Amino acid sequence: MQTTCTDHAAVPIHNAPDEIAYRKAASTLVNVGRMVLIFSVWTIIRTLGVVFINRRTIIEAVRKAAEGQIEEYPSDAELLYVIFLVAAIYLVVVVSIRVVIGVCAVAEGHGRRIPFLYIPVTFLYLCGEIMTLIGNVLILMGAGTDSTGDVTFSAVLIELTSVILLIEMFFAALKVRKSKKRERMGGNRHAA
Repeated sequence: MQTTCTDHAAVPIHNAPDEIAYRKAASTLVNVGRMVLIFSVWTIIRTLGVVFINRRTIIEAVRKAAEGQIEEYPSDAELLYVIFLVAAIYLVVVVSIRVVIGVCAVAEGHGRRIPFLYIPVTFLYLCGEIMTLIGNVLILMGAGTDSTGDVTFSAVLIELTSVILLIEMFFAALKVRKSKKRERMGGNRHAA
């Protein structure tokens, strides 16, 4: 006896518009959540690169800002140590936020129950990324044709990509939550 598709138990296919929208939003959450995790690597590279490349400028700015406020200036090595320590603390905080946001998005996209808190955190982080993007655009506009403009231009493109990903993730998370809420309230997502 040959087995055909009609011999198997009927598995309902849920292609109602709400179900399609839910699957699309859930898939977007998984994909964008993974990209947020990958962008953590960019954050590390960018921050360490900026500090390393501009270490002389940063040390001079710190000395100028402290001028007349302290009697004995620390050595360049001590200042550099403090600057890298501050950069490391910044990286731990920012990368931790990105990892939490990314992991929560992926988990929710796979249907796991995740606390609502990651959505407001995503929104706040998105606001910070938009401010960073605006700052980079302003730096780029002031840079003219100098060689640092190239680095800033690539940073603007990457920051723009990050902002777009976070916006997409934020709205996908809201769609998934709305669909889950509708299902819990008795309006089955699978209903035609």
